[in-house]
Formats: sequence, structure tokens, C-alpha cells
Amino acid sequence: MPTAILRRAGTEALRRALATVAGLAVDRGQARRRSRDAAPSVAWLAGHVATFDPALAHDSDQITRRIVRLAAQLEPKLDRFCLLEARLRRAISRVEATTDHSVTDEQFADLADWLGILRVRPALQQLTMAHPDLGRRAALLDLAPDPCPAA
Repeated sequence: MPTAILRRAGTEALRRALATVAGLAVDRGQARRRSRDAAPSVAWLAGHVATFDPALAHDSDQITRRIVRLAAQLEPKLDRFCLLEARLRRAISRVEATTDHSVTDEQFADLADWLGILRVRPALQQLTMAHPDLGRRAALLDLAPDPCPAA
């Protein structure tokens, strides 16, 4: 049945995306809990880093706040998306039962594509790839020229 294939792939993609989102939220929460012993050394290091990239602290604060806020907003939407997929599967099953016509995998995929449902999977995949330790964006940083090369 086509729904089993999409369901398994969907569940895996959603789990990866939620793990990424949860990881971002956890990392940010842990960064806010600074130990008192580390404060002077962090301040010293932050001061030296600021000499090479003065906007880093501000940009980091703005970007991470926005990502965590967007991630929190995304979670309920993903729940609604799961319900949407379930509704599609249920509707297909009803069509098959009432018409005695079996819906092929290709027909199911075409309908899901027409409804826009298939666009969500690649978008979620992009989220998992956006994680700094896992994705292509981290590789792009390695290729970017350093505005302040080491002396």
C-alpha cells in the first residue's frame, strides 16, 4: 500500500527534523546556563574574539533567538501535517472501499504532489541538513574567505 511507504519515510523525516529542532533548543538552553567559574575565562575569550569579529555576539544572539522561536512555532505545524497525511490516507481508503478501485502508488503520489504534501518532505530534509554539524552550510563556511586572516 502506498501509504505505508510514505508513512515510514514521513515518520523518519519528521523525527530527524524534530531532533534537529530539539537539539537547537537544548543547545541554546545549555549555553544560557553558564557556570560562575567559567565567567571570567569566557569574558576574556569573548573580548579577544570580538577584536576579530565585533558583530559576532550580536549576530549570534539575534540569529539563535530567531531560530529557537521558529523551531517552537514549527512543532505544532508538524503535528497538523501528520494529521493532514492521515486524512489523505483515510480518504484514499474510503475511495478504494466505495469504488472497488485500488489506488496505485503512482496515483497516490500524484495526488499527494498535487495537494502539495510532497513538498514538505524535501523542506524537512533541508532542516536536518541545516544543522551546523551535519550540513552543507558548515562546508560553505570553510570555503568563505576570512575577513581577518591570522597573522
